[in-house]
Amino acid sequence: MLLQSRPFLFSLLMLPALAMLAPLVLGAPWRVSIRPTGEAAAVLLILALAISPLKALFGATAWTRWLLRQRRAIGLAAFGYAAIHMVVFALSIGSLADIVAGMAWASMWTGWAAFAALLVMAAISNDRAVRAMGRGWKAVQRLAYPAALLTLAHWLLLTRDWSEAIIWFAPLGLLQLARLATSLRRRVSNGRTGR
Repeated sequence: MLLQSRPFLFSLLMLPALAMLAPLVLGAPWRVSIRPTGEAAAVLLILALAISPLKALFGATAWTRWLLRQRRAIGLAAFGYAAIHMVVFALSIGSLADIVAGMAWASMWTGWAAFAALLVMAAISNDRAVRAMGRGWKAVQRLAYPAALLTLAHWLLLTRDWSEAIIWFAPLGLLQLARLATSLRRRVSNGRTGR
């Protein structure tokens, strides 16, 4: 079945990038593709990070197991959009000196730092790296959490209207809090029954 295939899901998730980049082919300025590619990267990163708390809350259902199996494809698609976002941004600036000078602004270095974290995770998102790194692989993949916080900071620093960023990130925050509460409740319960 196609939806079980990570390459198929990755390709499906990347299809909207064609529409986001189409205006450039028609002569639009580079900047028109910056925001949609950045938002797509953020939304897919949020989705990838929401999978573990969803499984913790709803258990090992068919759909949570499917999401867990597809999490790598979703994370790679988040990186794909982030890479497009960075390339389009760099081309819109047009000068390496101006890009480096812009790193003095928190709104810029937060984006670059988030991208660096995603790049590291994407570089080891293959079965060979999983086998070679063992438990260390999962530790590196936890860079997704600081990447998400940096992405949120980047988004908030670039806009006067925080509502859209908060609408996207709030469910992730609530899911993580619910996951923590569920974990604490289980520990307390196990502590009582372990006596």
